[in-house]
Amino acid sequence: MGHQVNFYITPDDARMIETELQAERPLVLIDDISKSGAPRVVDATAAEDGTGPRFFHMVRWPDLRSVVMKHVPVRGEWAVDVLESPVIEYTRSFFDGRVLRRGRLYYVDQHHGEDGTLVEKSAVFQEWASSVLEKTRKLLKRHGTDYIGPHAKEWLKSSGGELVA
Repeated sequence: MGHQVNFYITPDDARMIETELQAERPLVLIDDISKSGAPRVVDATAAEDGTGPRFFHMVRWPDLRSVVMKHVPVRGEWAVDVLESPVIEYTRSFFDGRVLRRGRLYYVDQHHGEDGTLVEKSAVFQEWASSVLEKTRKLLKRHGTDYIGPHAKEWLKSSGGELVA
C-alpha cells in the first residue's frame, strides 16, 4: 500500500523541510538513477534553484545498502526499485518564478512479490517513513487537498503566480 503527501514548495521551503527532517530523522538523498548498480548519493543542495533535477529518494543511512537498483538496458542506467527498497520518493516542486508545480513524498509499505505473496517492508522503515510524512505535513499548511510551504504561500499571495498540479 502506498502513502503520500502532495505539496507546493519553493527551493527555500525545500531547504527548510530537508533541514528539519535531517535534525530529527537522519537521512540521505539518492538520485533516482545511477550509471552503476549502486545508489548515487546526492548533495541535499542539488537543484537549489528549483529548475534542476527534481526526483530523488530519501533513505535512512542504515538502509542505504538495502536499496535495490534495477537495470534499465534501453537507457544504460540503473533505477531505484521503489517496491523492493526502503525509500521514500521525493519529487521537489518545479519553480521558475512564474509557475510552481506540485511535488510529493511517497512510499510503499507493502507490495505483492513475483509469486503473488504479500511482501511487507520492515517495521523500522514503516515507522520512519510515516514520521517523515507526518513531520512534513506539520511544517506545511493545508491548501485544498494538498499542502503548501510558507515561502510558496507568500510567493503565491504576492506574485499572482500559478500553482500547477
